[in-house]
Amino acid sequence: MDRKRLFRTVLAVAVTLCIGAHCTAAPVEVVFWHPFDSGTPRDAIEELIEVFNASRDDIRVVGQVVPDLIEKVRVAVIGGSPPDVATNLYPWREGAIGMLTDLTPFAERDGLSLEEEFFPAGIPEAYYGGVLYGLPWFHVVHPVLFYRIDAYERAGLDGNSPPATWEELRALSTRLTQRSAEGVVTQLNFDWGKGAAENAFPMYYRVAGGEYVDPTGTRVIVNNDLARRVLNFLVEVREEIQSDLAVAVGTFYTGGRVHMLNGNWMAPNIQSGYPHLVPGVDWAMAPFPVPEGSPQQTVMSSRYMTIPKGAPNADAAWEFVKWLTGPEASRLYSLRRNLLPAHRDAVGDPAFADAFLFWDVQQAMLSHGIPEWGTVPIPDVANFLSVMELAYTKGLTRTVSPESALEEAARLMQAFLDEHLAD
Repeated sequence: MDRKRLFRTVLAVAVTLCIGAHCTAAPVEVVFWHPFDSGTPRDAIEELIEVFNASRDDIRVVGQVVPDLIEKVRVAVIGGSPPDVATNLYPWREGAIGMLTDLTPFAERDGLSLEEEFFPAGIPEAYYGGVLYGLPWFHVVHPVLFYRIDAYERAGLDGNSPPATWEELRALSTRLTQRSAEGVVTQLNFDWGKGAAENAFPMYYRVAGGEYVDPTGTRVIVNNDLARRVLNFLVEVREEIQSDLAVAVGTFYTGGRVHMLNGNWMAPNIQSGYPHLVPGVDWAMAPFPVPEGSPQQTVMSSRYMTIPKGAPNADAAWEFVKWLTGPEASRLYSLRRNLLPAHRDAVGDPAFADAFLFWDVQQAMLSHGIPEWGTVPIPDVANFLSVMELAYTKGLTRTVSPESALEEAARLMQAFLDEHLAD
């Protein structure tokens, strides 16, 4: 049964149940803002709204496409006319500035435990200051390691054994980087995120398990042994491959790169865009390696369902939010869009193995996922990290020592955090 037929079947059952229950009460209208304006994303959310509406006689959800969603929600909340439900990337940030409804009373009333129901990556960023502001909906993974099985096999390596650590990945250069007689790099092992460019440090630091602030959320802790290890490692590999990058030709898709750092969403894109590359034969994906001695963990970015502050129908909105992030809707939506579900009970369906390339790998990543921005969410995290970037870039380029760069980063970030907390 294809996915559209599955949706129609669920819808038909819901309608039948509603008719059998004599659905006659005038429903409460729940206005739901989302950014999905076309294609499969919009079709999928509209189909779910239909399923929910057909299953309830007391609530009717009306979906509305809203560009620049977070900014529009802020304007609506301040103006006193917010929607009832809105998708959100940063519930902790928006909750910290008073834009979202506290969901803690709803969750406690219904006995909903995030730790029991959702995968770990989406939980910390659902809160700020111990207050629940969103329910996890789905995850995307970045970084993921894509690698060319065919290049491994040509080099006499096992195509089913990708590197598990940074050190193993680095060592593969001796086997996998190839040069022509003229010195052109025709096959590069890995570019370390475009040569360990200026935006690489936060990603590698989080993969290594690094945190930006202490458990209280008031003290910056980036000037630590792990941060120094990560930054020194990036400086070394950056310098190792600079000359190779200057003369490297080709891409991962043409065989010019053996390893590629990207998000898990690239798997179906590779399959559709490069059909001559057969998954499991020519290429595969794996969890991104970690530093030697570190546990395997995968950085995930989560999407959430929230109720804006002052929503006129918060009780009905909660029913929709709880349903949409629950196991059945999460399963349907994830299968429709090829996204990793946030709900633990959604992944038991055998259909995931058919719908997702390398499902065993992606399912494993769900089990050891960690939140993108840290286990202690930071308000205004984008600007917080921009302040950090000014300092650690100096370390990557050896303008100053890595140690001095991290000292400066900690000082600048602490000043930024203190100013924010004072507000």
